[in-house]
Amino acid sequence: MKNIRVQKGFTLIEMVIVVALLGILSSIAIVQYGEVQKKARENADYTNASNIAIATYMAINDGNLKSENINSADVLKNLKDGGYLASIPSPQSEEGNFSVSVSGAESKDVKVLVGEKVFYPKQNSNSTEEKVGSIKTDRNIGKILKTSA
Repeated sequence: MKNIRVQKGFTLIEMVIVVALLGILSSIAIVQYGEVQKKARENADYTNASNIAIATYMAINDGNLKSENINSADVLKNLKDGGYLASIPSPQSEEGNFSVSVSGAESKDVKVLVGEKVFYPKQNSNSTEEKVGSIKTDRNIGKILKTSA
């Protein structure tokens, strides 16, 4: 009768392959985690900028923010002191501070910036239009626009 050896575990090669695969997968996950963190900080800035813009619109409509104060450096302090903002937010994804700019006598177009980067209104072409093949649908007015692809 022959001795039949029954293998009771993994070989060294199998263990090395498993460890190598786990290393590769973990390195991919770490890179993705860094990108997710960056995107989360940027989205927090867009949210803060939107809150600043809404507070600015409210202060203008209430008459508590005068046109001569709108482009000054202390606009955020005025919004906080007026109760329109609970605190002055600081940017997470960019260096510097938020600044507010209002243009247009009638429309009062509010822009919230950090340095040269505009955070409000969001400068993303996909925010109001969605491409489907060679047709764009405008969500704001519900029209279908034909585009030349």
